Amino acid sequence: MNPVDLRFHYILATSGICLSTALLAFYVYFNGPRKRVNRFYVLWSLSISLWSFSLLLNIFAQTQGAAVLMCRLLHVWAALIPVTFLRFVLALTDKFPQRRFIFRIFIGVVFFILGIIWTPWFLTAQWKPAFGFFVTEPRLLYPIHPILFVLCITYASFELWGSYRKAVGVRRKQLQYFLIGTLIGYSGGTTNYLINYGLQPFPFYPFGSYTILPYVAMVGIAIARYKLMDIEVLIKRSLVFAGLSVFILGTMTFATMAAQEWLSQFLPTERWVLTLGAAFLVVLLYDPFKAFLVNITDRFLFQRRYDYKELLRKFTNEALAVLDLRKLVDMTVHTVAETMRLESCRLLLLSQPTNRYELTASVGIGEHPLVLDEAHPLIKLIKGTQVPLVRDSVDENQPGLEAIEEALEKLTAEVCLPLALHNELVGILTLGRKKSDEPYTKDDMEVLTTLANTEAIAISNALLAAEVAQKEKLAVIGTLAAAINHEVCGPLHNVKTRATGFLMERKEGWLKPLSKEELEENMAEFMQFAVGEIDKTAAITTRLSNFAKPGSETKPESVDVKKVVEEVDAILRHDLELRGITVEEVFPKEVPPIFADRRQLHEILFNLVRNAGQAIEQSGRVTVQVKLNGANRVAVDVTDTGCGIPPQQLRHLFIPFFTTKKEGQGTGLGLFIVKQLVERNGGTIGVQSQVGVGTTFTVEFPVIHP
Repeated sequence: MNPVDLRFHYILATSGICLSTALLAFYVYFNGPRKRVNRFYVLWSLSISLWSFSLLLNIFAQTQGAAVLMCRLLHVWAALIPVTFLRFVLALTDKFPQRRFIFRIFIGVVFFILGIIWTPWFLTAQWKPAFGFFVTEPRLLYPIHPILFVLCITYASFELWGSYRKAVGVRRKQLQYFLIGTLIGYSGGTTNYLINYGLQPFPFYPFGSYTILPYVAMVGIAIARYKLMDIEVLIKRSLVFAGLSVFILGTMTFATMAAQEWLSQFLPTERWVLTLGAAFLVVLLYDPFKAFLVNITDRFLFQRRYDYKELLRKFTNEALAVLDLRKLVDMTVHTVAETMRLESCRLLLLSQPTNRYELTASVGIGEHPLVLDEAHPLIKLIKGTQVPLVRDSVDENQPGLEAIEEALEKLTAEVCLPLALHNELVGILTLGRKKSDEPYTKDDMEVLTTLANTEAIAISNALLAAEVAQKEKLAVIGTLAAAINHEVCGPLHNVKTRATGFLMERKEGWLKPLSKEELEENMAEFMQFAVGEIDKTAAITTRLSNFAKPGSETKPESVDVKKVVEEVDAILRHDLELRGITVEEVFPKEVPPIFADRRQLHEILFNLVRNAGQAIEQSGRVTVQVKLNGANRVAVDVTDTGCGIPPQQLRHLFIPFFTTKKEGQGTGLGLFIVKQLVERNGGTIGVQSQVGVGTTFTVEFPVIHP
């Protein structure tokens, strides 16, 4: 390679190193000026920047005297690079107190070197035509400098490697990127000593100094992606700038070299022409390459952060309105995992009968069934602190550490959030790694703590709703039992009366005067009557069996609304009539079928008619009117002559646990469930009321057109 090209490479490399390391130093300093580890990093990075700046001045030196001065100066900074690096590593790995004596030995050697650098026995400078600038010429004492450099860097790397092997989680990733970048940088940087002895092995010359630039990128990744030194700063612009700088310099260099190599075979070409062509190529490719760099940094380093306000708003609005525990826990893990882009998310709930925490909902990799009892070390730790547990922050001296690590591994958990209410741990929400490999920040933990508190309240509401629903179920069973007693016992009583009369006539001898034909006729008449009553009972039980608890899934079908109203009337009429309440049914001549879940429609009308009866304190009337609302809707009005509902309470009727009934008489869930069922079947529900007159609830459903 000719001297001009070699000089050009050195200018490119030293300029890039000087600028990138200086920028990185300033970023680190201004984002943690009071942190000791940050200050040592700044000293190390600035030493590299000042060394490269002195080397750049040496390249441009016009006289030997100026070159000697710059060579001495660059060796001053080069002597400081290994000891500042060692001090930073010892601070980063928390090993300085144990390695203080070794560090002082290296400091003593550095001070000795800083003294001999300015003597004539250390170096001079000679013009090297092959390079096109003055190059250091070693003297007697010069070898001490590279020996110190290699020994100090090797020892620091050894300490860094030892800490990396013992580290786990995010800490391991931090040290991994930093170690790789440092080794790459020094592998090329140390070869600058070889040029002083006339050694120029390929590819270290002319490209050896370029290896320091990947160091900048790797440390940038450690800072931006893995929060090295607890710096929460995005260095995206500096990485894009560094990438663009390398691209521009590299493109111009290689384009010029390739063009010169190829064109020189055919025609003589001036170098400035080739450089101009390379610059034109850079202009053409600049915008596409910049867009590529921005996309890469966004995708792998700075993935768009989730909107925590949106997460809280969405989760709070949805979670507190869900009273189905299974639906709630499934929604929770999916919402959190999708919004925060997690590899996995788990939710364990306390099972009251067994006092164990069971895996209730899960999403992502590592699907392991897991049950933890209250005595498990992980449960005891979370219950004792009731604060979010970060996997990497578990104390090494924590009792039961092995069991805790095993449980976290099975849960693929990086963070465990306690779901506590009134100091009772009702569950645990575990979060896996982010798909971007980013650590959980302080902002994350604040948002997740609020989310966990909301989830604990929602779970408590769902458990309470399940308890209340069980009471509602018992009340319904009581109503059904009364209806069965009234509807079924009547036909059975009739059969029993006829049978008892027949047996009495036989006992008294009243049947003896009858002929055989007359006896057979009486028996046939009785049997026919009994069969009729049995058929009536079967029809009643069949009608009652249609009124069963709705399934968890909605199964719409063609439903005859009139028939459902009559079945609900059959169940509730007897109980209402005993309280002096009459039930009136009003139907149009023809009622088209609707598309709905039959059992859920039963529950809707059952709740509305029962509520209407409960609103009437003494005698009154409940009217169920089916009507057509246009050509596409069937409406059912349930009207009572009760006390009515004040206007200020109407808008709260469908809110969970809100009730207008006296204390102990209402659960506040009936209308909430009714509204959910109506909407699940594509319908709407409305209410009108006048105090002292009564209330009308109206449900509408779309009809099925032939």
